[in-house]
Amino acid sequence: MTVDLYGKIGPAGCRSVLLTAKAIGVKLNMITTIPLTDDVRNPEFLKMNPQKTIPVLNDNGLYINESRAIMQYLCNKYSPSDDQYYPKLPEKRAIVDARLNFELGTLQQRFEQAYFPVLFFGASTFPPDKMKKLEEALGYLEIYLENGYVAGNFLSIADFSVVATVSTILAAGQKIHQFPKVVDYLNRCRIQIVGYEEINQKGIDDFLARFKTKLDTAWSNWDMNSPTGISRKMTLDLYGTLASAPCRSVLLTAKAIGVTLNIVETVPLSEAIKSPEFIKKNPQSTIPTLDDNGLYLNESRAIMQYLCNQYSHKTDKYYPKTPKVRALIDCRLNFDMGALYSRFLEAYFPVIFFGQKFSPEKIKRVDQALEYLEVYVSSSGFVAGNELTIADFAVVSSLSTMEGFGHDFVKFPKVREYLEKCKRDVPGYMEINQKGVDIFVSRFGAKVKEARQDS
Repeated sequence: MTVDLYGKIGPAGCRSVLLTAKAIGVKLNMITTIPLTDDVRNPEFLKMNPQKTIPVLNDNGLYINESRAIMQYLCNKYSPSDDQYYPKLPEKRAIVDARLNFELGTLQQRFEQAYFPVLFFGASTFPPDKMKKLEEALGYLEIYLENGYVAGNFLSIADFSVVATVSTILAAGQKIHQFPKVVDYLNRCRIQIVGYEEINQKGIDDFLARFKTKLDTAWSNWDMNSPTGISRKMTLDLYGTLASAPCRSVLLTAKAIGVTLNIVETVPLSEAIKSPEFIKKNPQSTIPTLDDNGLYLNESRAIMQYLCNQYSHKTDKYYPKTPKVRALIDCRLNFDMGALYSRFLEAYFPVIFFGQKFSPEKIKRVDQALEYLEVYVSSSGFVAGNELTIADFAVVSSLSTMEGFGHDFVKFPKVREYLEKCKRDVPGYMEINQKGVDIFVSRFGAKVKEARQDS
């Protein structure tokens, strides 16, 4: 006997039902049904739901609309012995039900009031009073998450409902950094909820495919009008300089995924990174440092990962979500940080900044790292497989800097081939990476050349 669900994966309500079914092991037969179309106006559908809304469940002639009621029914009917996600204990169930009602009557409702005028009714931007009310709702959620989840210290169907809505709010462009518990909650749910990527993230991708142009236009108009009191800033500030390899790797990532960064020129070892304002952003006083509306990140590779996770909704081409593929990319990012780039720093920076001679031992360590890289690129062409990824943006930034200072690659033919391939294939290579290498070498190339002659 099949249980039919009329709906589509885009709307948050449908996703929350699908997440519930996945968690308790119930198979639903999805019948694609588009809101505001003839799909919901025909007599057969009106018999099931005269409100013409989705989702609608048809369990052998029992018709239920309203996603939260469907979730409760599925748990009661098909998971009677395991009440993990919808506890039978009255005290616990009452809190779960209360949070489901909060999501329906406050969180989801205020999202619709703030965003639906843009998404469906042609408004040029968002109503400021409704945006403030939405932020107020997110503030309530921050309080409810005191124990980790919305209904206590356990994952429940209330979380499936809330996370479907909040992840949509985030995807629509709302900034939530001022709610750290909400941010942490979303990150944990992404990992802990069964089927999150295949159901919830896929639905968000569907949502953005339909509405991203409208949202981008509305946010652009919002910025021009500069309403006060709402946490939104379209620009992302990157503190750094093009001469820095880690900064270039971030800029290459942003270029590839279509994110505009506002570069705030910041030079290492300068007074700028010793100021109280900068130390607040990055107590390590290093570059690059990203400021995304008050979210401060240092470490270039973490910034690259964040930009992909937060802003590359249409495609995960450069940082795939598949765990095995992503693991290899993360591995190569760590290789660049812990071996390739760090050994370059050890060998070259004493020469560049402190006038020392080259250490043959440290140059050997650089070559050893290049030997490892020779192996990594020999089998697949790029550092983490057959496709270009953010790991290549990091590695090629380091490698091209070495080339700029005349490091000998003769013993590493595959590395040389790889570097030439990246020069052709990496978006923005010449305008970002090569330009940065040229700046760096123009400043310090003479020192390196003199030190090499003395070695």
